[in-house]
Amino acid sequence: MLGMKGWQPQQSRWIPQLPAGIVREVQQKRIGVDPPLKAHPEFKVKVWDDAHQFYSAFARDMTKRVLAAFFEKREVWMIAPTGPVPQWTIFAKNLNEYGRLLEDFDLGHVHIVMMDDYADPQGRTPSIDVLGSFQNTIRVNFWDQIDKKIRMPWNQILFPTGELVEEIPRKIIDGGGVVDVVYGGIGWGLHFAFVDREAFTSERWANRDLTRWKKLRVLKAIELDASTIYQNALHTWGSNQWAVPSHANTVGPALILGDEEIEVKYRSFWCDGLCAGPEMTWQQMAVHVALYANPNPELPATFLKTLPGEVNIMTPLDQPISVVPR
Repeated sequence: MLGMKGWQPQQSRWIPQLPAGIVREVQQKRIGVDPPLKAHPEFKVKVWDDAHQFYSAFARDMTKRVLAAFFEKREVWMIAPTGPVPQWTIFAKNLNEYGRLLEDFDLGHVHIVMMDDYADPQGRTPSIDVLGSFQNTIRVNFWDQIDKKIRMPWNQILFPTGELVEEIPRKIIDGGGVVDVVYGGIGWGLHFAFVDREAFTSERWANRDLTRWKKLRVLKAIELDASTIYQNALHTWGSNQWAVPSHANTVGPALILGDEEIEVKYRSFWCDGLCAGPEMTWQQMAVHVALYANPNPELPATFLKTLPGEVNIMTPLDQPISVVPR
């Protein structure tokens, strides 16, 4: 914390507490140079300095996994976020290219679980015809862009709707119980998917029991943390925090970290958190905490480094953080 004689500021009670010494240590790290704290040997970090290369690499990774499964004549299951969006159109273009190059290529073997969606307090989600809904975004930016002769049926892209969300784990298990990859990002409050700290602290969910938290496969109508409301207002709701829905349906920690019935082979997370150019980021400290703080279920992304996977970030998120009073 900032220091000044006679002034002793405290952390807000509205955010999970981290000791001041840990905060100072974490923000001084240089990502890509300083190794993550207690990371799994198969966990890696990559820093990108070009946005087009970043989104192209994201799409290329998705394409690679689809092609590998096609050549191995097996199903592929992926869990993915709706945003960021640019990689989805690039992904579709890549698939179309292979459709032209490979005579028998199609996407009938591809199953994509969309990791979350906004909901009302009863868990009802917006329909596909609602402009800006997650279903509409994926339909317009991905599925509609794929050549009809190769694309998968629409029902092989599974959204956590009020009707479907609780069936998703069973569909994965019935499909073999293996998720090849979970894609995602890291939220302002360190959420992954829409797994906010409510999932750990609420009596409805884990009631502060770590074992119970890790077993949560889906959460229907979880109430979103204020940090998530403000983050999404900033990005997609014209800065109107009153417009952001209060609840969401989401895959839970078990579908990101894996559990006894569902194997998650790899986690590939992509963080592009700039606001108004390199001088203003919203995600810089979140990524630093995810990589350099101890695992904490109130800060879910801190668990990513403990398992096989990767975090890709855009510079300057990799830089040490200087706290400058304004």
